Amino acid sequence: MSVRRAAFRLFLLAGAALLVLTLVRVAERGRFARPYSTYGSGAGGARALFLLLGELGYPLARWSQDLARLPPNATLIALGSCQSPAARPLSRYERTELVSFIERGGVLLVAGARNYLPSELGVRFEDDADCDSASERAEEAEAEPEAAPPARDAGADAGVPPAPLQPIRADAVWAVPLARSLEGLPIVHFDKPGELHVEEFTLAEPLLGAPAAAGEQSEDMTALAITFRRGLGRVIVLSSASMLQNAELDGSEGATLFTRLLRSYANPGLLIFDEYHLGLGERRSLMQYLRNAGAMPLIAQLLFAVGCLLWRRGARLGTPQPARSVAGPLGTISFVTALGALYRRVGDRGAAIRLIARAALLRVAQHHALGTLKASALEGELTRRGASRAAAAVKDIARMGGSASTSTEPLPAIVRRIDAAVDSALAE
Repeated sequence: MSVRRAAFRLFLLAGAALLVLTLVRVAERGRFARPYSTYGSGAGGARALFLLLGELGYPLARWSQDLARLPPNATLIALGSCQSPAARPLSRYERTELVSFIERGGVLLVAGARNYLPSELGVRFEDDADCDSASERAEEAEAEPEAAPPARDAGADAGVPPAPLQPIRADAVWAVPLARSLEGLPIVHFDKPGELHVEEFTLAEPLLGAPAAAGEQSEDMTALAITFRRGLGRVIVLSSASMLQNAELDGSEGATLFTRLLRSYANPGLLIFDEYHLGLGERRSLMQYLRNAGAMPLIAQLLFAVGCLLWRRGARLGTPQPARSVAGPLGTISFVTALGALYRRVGDRGAAIRLIARAALLRVAQHHALGTLKASALEGELTRRGASRAAAAVKDIARMGGSASTSTEPLPAIVRRIDAAVDSALAE
């Protein structure tokens, strides 16, 4: 099999693989996308929410790269759950950029997405380390009847720190509004909410709470949604995003809750849904991996060291000198004249002819890229290559050089015959 045919078959195989990969990716953007993805049109997707916000006039964008260059004054939205972990976790570099984005005036809205909140914010989900523990606790806990939502306590107004978080013992709870910005909001259904833990240094405002179960005090209400300021921006955390899925958006009042949150706390700029970590996104390049791993300072140092080495190797040790003109090689007549004058003094005519013949053979050998060979070896190699005329010329030059001592022919005549043989050898 020729190399060209093998390369063509490899090209066809690569094209077929690329086509299959493209079809798979296109299929994933429909009904079979990841849960909570704005591309997903199935029951667990969030495409209905994305289309609804577009109809309401909100500027929208799907973010398909890392969080290195978020636009200012935007609202970043992260939807997820314990049962649908992130496709790729946030790197150390992205967490730093996310905190900086919030402090510069950005808004972060996290609904049920585990391991998305940087530790510097002071809020986390209790089951971040082992998200499957939430479902295990739900299976082991005894089923309790849902209690009717109690009347709202006057001490739960905006600005009051949330009560100590109580463990949630059921997969589904009803959330009642606690903040003044959400007054008049219908009761929202939260499916499998996570447990929020708020550090003491974070002054969080409770937005939604779970009603007390039978036998508990009404002030022991569990916070299901909180918000707090960070620098010039704001963070909003919902313990679940089930009410924002396509199947639950209307029946669980998720659309009403989300639009009220946006009107009260979001920036008027772009709404960004993170599809890179939680949905469908492009893969990171090698440089992005190195940047996220903190290798950029090391790479910068290596480049600086290489630059110094190249500069040192390329530096001049003195002032530039003008190029010297090199005289060209002497012609045959000049060479013969000088050589004849030299050997005339010593009376050795044959030595001069042998030297001229040797130089002629070397010129023929260099022309045919054969290096330095004896006359017989040079003739044999030229014959093997099919250069019969050059081989005959080499034979004549060797014969004239060998009979130089006994020949009575004048030196200029012999030189002319040698030059003619050289021209014949070089012409082939």
